[in-house]
Amino acid sequence: MGIADNSAKVRQTKRVLSENLMELLEHKSFRKITVNDICQSAMVSRSTFYLHFDDKYQLFRYCIEQELRRMETAIAEKDIKTVICLTLDMLLEKKAFYYNTLAAEPDQELGQIFMDCFCKFFAEQIEARRKTGLEIPGPVPIVSAFYAGGITAANIQWIKSKFSIPKEEMADCQQRLLSGLLT
Repeated sequence: MGIADNSAKVRQTKRVLSENLMELLEHKSFRKITVNDICQSAMVSRSTFYLHFDDKYQLFRYCIEQELRRMETAIAEKDIKTVICLTLDMLLEKKAFYYNTLAAEPDQELGQIFMDCFCKFFAEQIEARRKTGLEIPGPVPIVSAFYAGGITAANIQWIKSKFSIPKEEMADCQQRLLSGLLT
C-alpha cells in the first residue's frame, strides 16, 4: 500500500474507499467496477485512491481482510462448526457482494484472495493442533492449502448455485469433511 495506517485520516480514507467498493459490489460485478467508479462513489480523487492502494485488487484484499478481522473476534476459541456457520452467515448476509465478486464473472485473482485468507486461517488452526500432538499428513502450508482450496471451491459453488443448499446442510457437510483435521 502507498502509505501506512498510522493516522486517523488515512484509516478514514481507507474505510470510505472500502465501504464504497463493497457497496458497488452489491450492484455490479468486480470486473465492471473501475477505480473511477470507486473514486466517484467515495468522493475522493484518483490521486488519493492511488496514495492508499495500488489498484482495485489491493483495495478488495483490504476489504476482505477487514471483514476477516471482524470475524476473528466472533470466532475466537469457537469450535469448527461455529466457525463454519459464521462463515456461511457472512456469505448469506452479503449475497450480492459475494455473487458479484466470485460467481457473476469469475476473476482468478479474487478467488486467490479468498483462498489466501482461508489458507491463513487453516494454517493457524493446523499449527495450533499440531502443537497439541495432532499428527498431520504433511507440511502445514500444503495441508492448509488443500483444505482451503476445498472450502473455497465449495463456497464458490454454493454462491454460484444462489445458495440453493440450506446453510445447515452446507455446515454439516463442511464439518464432516474437516472433522479428522480440526476437531
